[in-house]
Amino acid sequence: MMKAVQVTQVSPAIRQITLQDRDSRNTFSEALVEGLINAFDQVNADADCKVVILTGYDSYFASGGSQQGLLDQQAGKGQFTDTNIYSLALDCPMPVIAAMQGHGIGGGFVMGLFSDLVILSRESIYTTNFMKYGFTPDMGATLIVPQKLGTALQDLSRSGSQGQYSTLILNDYFNATRNIHSTSRTESIRG
Repeated sequence: MMKAVQVTQVSPAIRQITLQDRDSRNTFSEALVEGLINAFDQVNADADCKVVILTGYDSYFASGGSQQGLLDQQAGKGQFTDTNIYSLALDCPMPVIAAMQGHGIGGGFVMGLFSDLVILSRESIYTTNFMKYGFTPDMGATLIVPQKLGTALQDLSRSGSQGQYSTLILNDYFNATRNIHSTSRTESIRG
């Protein structure tokens, strides 16, 4: 049976934490949460580790709350902040790179944004869909989304707008970034 979270040594100084709970598609299942906590404990104790890469599998980075977790939260049986997974990357003494190669949904997207460097995929969906399901954005979403991506996505998360709008804004971001880098390269060649 495959572990929900795996730590691998990419090089002598780089560790990769891979979220791979295929049964839950990387929702915050008990196995994934426990695995994340253990993985960060392991890399934090590793004196040789200088950088951490946080990634998912296939087309999933992290899918946020599990169905049972959301139902429990709605019934008042706890909050996602009861288990402190959202700040694992933030509290890590080494730089954490979130290589979000797949979909980042709700709390899963927010968790990745707490990394020091965030790399997003053009093909994936990133959404803060809390309000669509009747939840107040939590896990620090109202702080970290505008800090990392600007206020346009914060406005979308408050209104409950979803995927397609976030994707359009992210595509605009990718295009603008590409244009800036292309212009910089052209100017340095000419200069």
